[in-house]
Order: sequence, then structure tokens, then C-alpha cells
Amino acid sequence: MRKFIKLGVLLTFLMVGIIACNAGGGGDGFKVTVTSSSTTVTAVSSITLTASATGGTLTTVQFLKNGATLGTPVTAAPFQTTVALTSADNGAISFTATGTDSTGKTDTSDAVTVTVNIPADVTPPTVSLSSSSANVTTAGTVDLT
Repeated sequence: MRKFIKLGVLLTFLMVGIIACNAGGGGDGFKVTVTSSSTTVTAVSSITLTASATGGTLTTVQFLKNGATLGTPVTAAPFQTTVALTSADNGAISFTATGTDSTGKTDTSDAVTVTVNIPADVTPPTVSLSSSSANVTTAGTVDLT
């Protein structure tokens, strides 16, 4: 009788463990991944983010930039979005994708980091000056507006 009780207790622990493993948090096998067409950007350009999934069929993907939503959800394959980057984006940017599958399961991908290092525009301004007289002589300061 003791062996049956011990076996029953063991089976109960195993069942609780299986239920805990399958309760949300990716335990259902649905996993979203995001990739970037580039992870280093050194000139004004755009990158393409692509989301894919295993363990389910994607129906909707919301891309995020540093945790904030990026555009509207993508509802058709290929699950991609284009992101324009300028020197205002300099630094490390974290992109993720939250996907929903055909049964309503959701998952958020691990982040892909894109490092942006675009030099600021250092092109000097163009200045021109014209005069109606061939030879102008002046003393002191002349303000041009």
C-alpha cells in the first residue's frame, strides 16, 4: 500500500510540473523571432525588420522600437517593416516583435540590437554676396541681411 501512495504522490508532482510548464510564457511552443537586415548603420539609410515564428502560424505582428510601437500591426506575410534611420537615432536601438498566431497565442521576441553611428551633417553653408557697384569702399562694420 505504501508503494501505491508513493507512486500516487510522484505522479501528482509530475502532473503539476507538466501543467506548470505548459501554462503561458512560451510553454505552448509558440515562439516569435525578429531579424534585421543590418545590425550596424553608419549612413542615413533604412533597415528591414522581419518576424517569423515556430510552433504556430503568424497572423499579426507588432514591431517595437525601444519598447514603443513602430507603425501599425502587420497582418500579412511577409511580416516585415522598414525603419528609416538618421543621425538623430545614434546609439543602440532595441527592436522586438510581438506576434499572434491563428489560435490567439502571443509571444514577444528576444531583442535584436541595431547600433547607429551616423555622423552629423558637417557640410558648410553656401554664402553669396552681390553688389550693384563695381568698386565699393567702406570703412567700419557692414551688416548684411
